[in-house]
Amino acid sequence: MKCRKTFYIETGRNPYIEDEFSEYWIEKASKGKQIGKGNCGMDVKTNKNEGIDVMCVIMNKGTSNEKSLMQNFSSAGKNLDTLFTEKKDV
Repeated sequence: MKCRKTFYIETGRNPYIEDEFSEYWIEKASKGKQIGKGNCGMDVKTNKNEGIDVMCVIMNKGTSNEKSLMQNFSSAGKNLDTLFTEKKDV
């Protein structure tokens, strides 16, 4: 992001991190592995076997441009935690 600093300052644009880069960044920071790439409920599995759904939010002064996500968990129901423990998350 350091190399983009001048661009953001001169244009007045808020910093932007691409989805693919944020997943890559979290993968490296957690010493984990990318597993989802938008095709399952998790994007990264950490080295501690934790699942992370990565999403980047752009801030505009005091408000966010947060995306609203709707996920259908009707087939998994209350068993979402056990699916990950049993390695049925992918």
